[in-house]
Amino acid sequence: MMRLGQRASLLLAFCALAACATANTPQQDRTWAAYNACKGRIPANITIDRVEPDGRYYWRTREGSYGQSQLENCMREEFAKTRRP
Repeated sequence: MMRLGQRASLLLAFCALAACATANTPQQDRTWAAYNACKGRIPANITIDRVEPDGRYYWRTREGSYGQSQLENCMREEFAKTRRP
């Protein structure tokens, strides 16, 4: 059986891990902002579904690679407008 102090420590550790898992890095925020700015200018079939902490992103489409070049070009333009964190 766990003592109260052990339970509290375990709960605190769990909460700290959960908080870290939900906060975006500045690089992720920059990537998501660029993608949101591109949404009206790229085909609707292509979406970004994951952004790594360093800002690298992963896209998917419903139709092969249709829309990839438009997404890449738009993201490059949007990144050029903002400073890298």
